Order: sequence, then C-alpha cells, then structure tokens
Amino acid sequence: WKLSSLISFSHSMDQLFCIDYSKLSKRVKDLDVAGRNISELVHRNRMKNEIAVIFHSEKVSFTFASLHTKSEQLGSALLSTGLTTNDRILLIGSNESLLFISILAAARAKLVFCLISPHAHDSSSLTRIINQGSFKAVCIFNSSSDRLYNVLKDCCPEMNRCEKGRIKSPSLPTFTHLFMSNEDYLHAGSFLFSDLFSCEIDNSSLPNIDSFDDSSMVALLHSMGSTGNCRLAAITHYQLLGGGRAVNHAFGLSKGDSVCVCLPLHRGSLLPLLCLSPFLSHSTLIFPDAEPLPTKVFQCISYYNQSVLLSNGAALRLLLRICQRTRATLQSLHKILLIGERVSPELRSSIRQAANKTQIIAVGYLLSETGSIPIMGDESININKLVGRTISGFKCILNDIKGGRPNMGHLMLSPFQDSTFLGYAPSFEHSKWIDTGDVGEIDDDGNIHIVGPVSDLIYDEAGHIFNHKSLEKILSLSQFIKGAQVIASPPSSFVAVCVPKRIPFDPAFLKAELSLLCRETGIKIPQFFSFLEDFPRMNTRIHKFKLRNWLQEGKLELF
Repeated sequence: WKLSSLISFSHSMDQLFCIDYSKLSKRVKDLDVAGRNISELVHRNRMKNEIAVIFHSEKVSFTFASLHTKSEQLGSALLSTGLTTNDRILLIGSNESLLFISILAAARAKLVFCLISPHAHDSSSLTRIINQGSFKAVCIFNSSSDRLYNVLKDCCPEMNRCEKGRIKSPSLPTFTHLFMSNEDYLHAGSFLFSDLFSCEIDNSSLPNIDSFDDSSMVALLHSMGSTGNCRLAAITHYQLLGGGRAVNHAFGLSKGDSVCVCLPLHRGSLLPLLCLSPFLSHSTLIFPDAEPLPTKVFQCISYYNQSVLLSNGAALRLLLRICQRTRATLQSLHKILLIGERVSPELRSSIRQAANKTQIIAVGYLLSETGSIPIMGDESININKLVGRTISGFKCILNDIKGGRPNMGHLMLSPFQDSTFLGYAPSFEHSKWIDTGDVGEIDDDGNIHIVGPVSDLIYDEAGHIFNHKSLEKILSLSQFIKGAQVIASPPSSFVAVCVPKRIPFDPAFLKAELSLLCRETGIKIPQFFSFLEDFPRMNTRIHKFKLRNWLQEGKLELF
C-alpha cells in the first residue's frame, strides 16, 4: 500500500504567487470548460488512470476511471431502490470515501443532493432540515452512524417497522428511503451501501449525459447558520462548476499539485474545491482522515510530499505546535489556503518558520449561496483585517446602512457570472443579488473588510454604530468571566451577556467589577448585564441571534 510511490508531484520554486484576479477566459484551456455539469465532467475523464483522490486513513485511492465506474454503479443502484430523477437526497457524514462517491453518484442519477455536518444535530433540527428540503432519502455514513441513527429514530419512530423504500411518518412526510453504510444497522427499513454495490444493475437506467440542464438545481447547500437558523440554498450545475473553476483559477491549482484537505466536505461553499478540483485542475486531493487530526495531517504532508494545504487557522496552529515540538518542517508546502478566521501576524510567522518554501498564504470568504469562495486575498494585503477582493466571475455592491461610514454598507454578492440565484428551500424566490448578511467596507483597491453581521449592529443615542467588539474584548479581560457578547436592547441601549468563571456567582459583584473595568479603560458601560453558564453554540461558533431571541422573549435576567 505505498501510494506515494505511484504519484509524482512536481513543484516550481521560480516565482512567488498571488491570487489571480484575471478573467477565466485567459486560461480556458487549463480549466477544461467543456464539462457543463458534474456528470459530464466525470464522464469526460473516464479514461484517465491517474490518481484523483486518496483517503489516507482508509487506505483507499481512486483514479479518474474508478470514480466514473463507482459513481455510475452507485447512481444506478440508487435509482433501482425506487428513487427517481429530481428527488432530493440528504447526505450526512464527514470526509469519507463513500460520501465522496455518493456526491458524484447522486449527481449522475440526477438527484438533488445536500450535505450537512454529522455534528451537533438533535431530533428537532434534523426534522426541520429534512422537511425544509423535502428530502426523500437520507444517507448516514460510518463515522457518525451511531449517534445519528438514534437521532433519526427519534425523528421517525416508525422507521424500524417499515419496509425498505416505504418509510412513512407524519412528522417527516417526504422521507421514504434510508441508506446506511454501517452493517450493524440492518433492519427492514434501511438499505445498506454494501448491498447496493454488490448487486448487478444495468446502467441504462441512468439519465443520458446530454439530458442535463445546466441551469437546473443540482444541490441544496447548507448555510452556516451563524446569524440565524441554517438555510438550504439552491445552486445550479453552472454555478457549482463555475464557482469551482473560479477558485481553482484564482488559487492557481494545477496538474502536479497534491492537496492536503483539512476542511469538511459538508461546508457547502467548499464543495467544488474539495470534490471537483481533480476534474477542474487535474490536481490530486488527499484526505488525511474523516475528522482531520493534526497528527494525521502531518503524516500526510510528509508521506505524500504535498504542495498545497487547505485548512483553517485553528487546525493549522495545532499542526505547527507539533512541528515546533518535534522540530520538523513542512518543506514540501508551497501554497496554503486558510478559511474561517483572520490570519494573525504570529500565525503567518509560524507558517514561515515551519514551511519556509511557502509561496502563497491565502484567505477566503465563504458563502454557501455562491457555491464558491467568491472573495479571496493574499499577503499583498493586510489579511489580519481584510478578506481580499472578488475573484473572477463574481461582483459585489454595498447597500447603504444607517449610521455607516463612507465605503461601508450591507454587502451583496452576485451569483457566478450574473446568473440567477434560485433562492432558499422551500419557497425558492429568485434574485439577482445574494444578501450576505454582513456589513462590509471596501478600500480604494477593492479589498473588503468584513465589519460583522448586519444583525449584530448596535446604535447609540445619536444613531451612530457603536463598536461593540471593543467592549467585548475589554470585558473578556476580566479575571471573573470567560467571555462576553454584547447585544442591542432597542431602542438605543445594549446588554453585555457574560459567562462567569465560577458557578454559583454574585450578579451584583460581577456587574460592579465589570463596570469598574469599563470605567478604567474609558469605554462605555453597558446599561444592562446578564449572566449565563455558557453561550448557545453550534460546534464552537456562538449563536448571538439566540441571545437576541432570548432577550426579546424575556428569558435573560437583566441586572
């Protein structure tokens, strides 16, 4: 099993790279533009025996040819269970080979697919997602099967008593099919992926490659849900492939690049980059583990001599600590794309020490509604503050907001190349511009600074925007609390919601200490304080919108 001996990755050290904002048309030959949908893209590469993707911990690799064969086989099998084209299928899993194949198979069978995280879903949120997207089928993959199976059983108690493909539940009226990859969950109501792959099915049941409409919906992409409940954004074949081409072009991925993937497939805006890059730029994707751990990442980069790393800042910091302890270096890395948070000068310095041949450190702004990373930047700008400019195929505008500074506004983005955004399930209201939900500032060079969510804005008595982030930072310096979130209390006051370090606590004492800290630092003292044992979260992300809802509902005790 020494896959590294089968792969030859080439690097060029004769130049430093920057994000390429030039038009896609300048490099159309490199971008394989003849593929207008996922199935055509896979089909056109069906004769290639080069390795396209590797799943390191599973000890599995796929060539372009085997991806084509597997996706055709699974696509036919899915249709043989009673699913029909344009049915919607929900895929719940992590970075696993079967999930990767299932994405291509669903597209080949002309099923509208959606990926969601296997983490932090309870029965109520899963019920809402299934009903919101009118999903007929649900697929649960190995790494998350135990917990999710029980969650789904809570949503649909009738599941175990139903026949395969005939699940009926009043709480989930569209749900009829369950697919499991874990053999331990064999029962009357579920299909096993092993059975689907073992049966011989004629591929003639698959839709003709020429029958696909590029402007039709191919997927529902799950939004982050950081400023409200998660939504399902519809995206077309054209937008998904176009967004993928734009990112590959901007970041300069090309044949010979070996890409270490430390980002989740279920992040909708990353799907084209993490799934379609082999077909778009002929690079090779390598997934260290279903849940990428720093040790596995280090092993992969060293073992395969990888040139590109896709990660977030938190995971990379852990990896760099391992490098520092072991005095190891990441000499093969030439390009790093960091998603999810701002990149501090300290992190960039650590990267340069451990990977001193890195030619580009890039950042990106994710937006599920675009199916892409529409804004990207590199070290030619202050990436500790800015996220970059719109890449080729995307445009942005700023709508006026109350109390905003010059060049500040409500950030709106266009879908790829001025196509139409199909809207959100279930209503699917079309629009020409996508509301990002963020406030942005644009400098003279077109670089964008994300101020924060529109819903987080707080106004003072004069109608000016109050800088609540500074107040949150000051309050978090206190030795008595773990953190603080400041929310508006209309019409012109605000509440500091804090998490004490010790339980139980004395609200009057904490309020006095925090007020004194504000007074000493010269920052405005909140009119009200509230104290919680912890903030509402999804994974590690704080849901500030829930704090506002609790305030409106009178669930926060104010002091």
